[in-house]
Amino acid sequence: MDKVTQANVSEFASLNDIKGDQSAKFEAYASYCALSAVLEDTLDLETITTRGGEDCALDAIAIVANGNLVTDKSQIGDIIANNKYLDVQFFFVQSTTSATFEAAKIDNFFFGIKDFFKENPRLPANDEIKRAREIKTEIYDSAAYFKRGNPDVFCYYCTTGNWDSQPNAVAREESFVSDLISTNLVERVSVNMLGARDLQQNYRQAKHSLRVEVNIPDVLPLPEIRGVDQSFLGIISGTEYLKIITDEHGNIRRSIFYDNVRDYQGGNKVNQKIDATLKSEEKQSFPIKNNGVTIVAKDLNRVGTKFTLTDYQVVNGCQTSHVIFLNADQIDDSVTIPIRIVSTSDDNVTKNVIEATNSQTEVSDEQIRSLSDFQKVLEDHYETYEGDRKLYYERRSKQYASESGVEKTRIVSVPQQIKAFSAVFLEDPHRASRYYATLRKIHEDTLFDKSHLYEPYYTSSYMAYRLEFLFRNNLLSTGYKAARWHILMAARAISTHTTAIPFLNSRKIKQFCDVILDDMEDIDKASETFSLAATTVETALMAGGKSIERDETRDQDSTDLVKNALKAMLK
Repeated sequence: MDKVTQANVSEFASLNDIKGDQSAKFEAYASYCALSAVLEDTLDLETITTRGGEDCALDAIAIVANGNLVTDKSQIGDIIANNKYLDVQFFFVQSTTSATFEAAKIDNFFFGIKDFFKENPRLPANDEIKRAREIKTEIYDSAAYFKRGNPDVFCYYCTTGNWDSQPNAVAREESFVSDLISTNLVERVSVNMLGARDLQQNYRQAKHSLRVEVNIPDVLPLPEIRGVDQSFLGIISGTEYLKIITDEHGNIRRSIFYDNVRDYQGGNKVNQKIDATLKSEEKQSFPIKNNGVTIVAKDLNRVGTKFTLTDYQVVNGCQTSHVIFLNADQIDDSVTIPIRIVSTSDDNVTKNVIEATNSQTEVSDEQIRSLSDFQKVLEDHYETYEGDRKLYYERRSKQYASESGVEKTRIVSVPQQIKAFSAVFLEDPHRASRYYATLRKIHEDTLFDKSHLYEPYYTSSYMAYRLEFLFRNNLLSTGYKAARWHILMAARAISTHTTAIPFLNSRKIKQFCDVILDDMEDIDKASETFSLAATTVETALMAGGKSIERDETRDQDSTDLVKNALKAMLK
């Protein structure tokens, strides 16, 4: 292993709290380098790694549906319910610290992937592989929603050497691609042989914020505006706009949309009209029939007609963008879109742009203001904690990508916040594993309520961070992972010695959270609390004829069993 790779692996392992030998650290590093550009949100390796034994020669599996990393089969139904379509990609990673691309190991990798797609896989599999197979089955059972074709497959084989297109390996690759295509289960298969230099380049790129360069010849600079660095009004071609909203593999960049306001609404009447226009001979009339899109970027550089957007979001035009994406095969330079581009680092300006551009949609002014205000102040609240309690609230995708020294395991995304808070303080653990947009809708009258104090949100995230720390360091059996949300709810009750929860806007909730945080900060106390919580959950489920298997923890009955057991224990 060369010195640059060694340094990268060492830094990566430190920032992600990865233990084990050099081989284990390199596997995690390689998976991150291969997938960080594909999975736009801060990558949680725990959700994609297969953890050793009976892994079918697959170090990592990531399944993406409509731009969302899917970690549970129940999320597929939620995504369909929200978007009315499925656009799926499967990603597989295998790595070795060897400097060579060994034919036998490559064959094992290809065989593991082919076996994965069989209706009845033959290879023995661990729990993580089985979970991925369950998601795959759910996806193909919903094949009627494949609007853009069958799923695509991306394979990454990584070593510490350099790929030189060895004839034997190339022949095996071609045979594998042909075999997988012949199953009629997949649309495209891409095989990527990544050597040390490829991984180094990907690692460097992963440290930068999202950036894209587009050509906009028809543009008008707007007058100077207070708080705005630059702003433009223009017309962008459909082919150029697709560069903004899709990644290098043609997948939708879900994270660029201000989806805390609203998600893609599927085939409603407005979207049906947009779709019809793009499919018709009148598609060139699109700019006079559509209000266009608004983009806010932290940094904007213009050279002639070339615009480079950095750390940007589409704050208005989510519906338009998704319909354009779904009609990508219909889009050419005759399709043009009105576009506003605003460059600012002032969060208040961004908030005002969001409010103004969304004011004529079905999203209420109150909803827009409350969400944007709450998220910003919640981020500020996170920043008040130091030392071992330090967490980073990520309101925007890869917000902390370019900041050195930030432990990735301490970054909390909006979806992670929603799940943790729902499990711990809304006592809804059986639904916490669902697609977060569905969970947000279920609790839309409760989540991020402007009257709430911020302590419960941070506390639930810190509990989730500490639980993952225990799993990652083998201080709590990973066999309990399927019941993690129930365990979090139980740990809250055990830590405070009560099943009652103070009002989330009361002074008592601060004291309540302080008790939990003191318990969680001490590793020994946290380990003791979570161990008792885990055994309590397992015993309660078994008493009700259930187990801690994933399918057994998805209904209200599982939550009621645990809550009743806690009441009996703490009375």
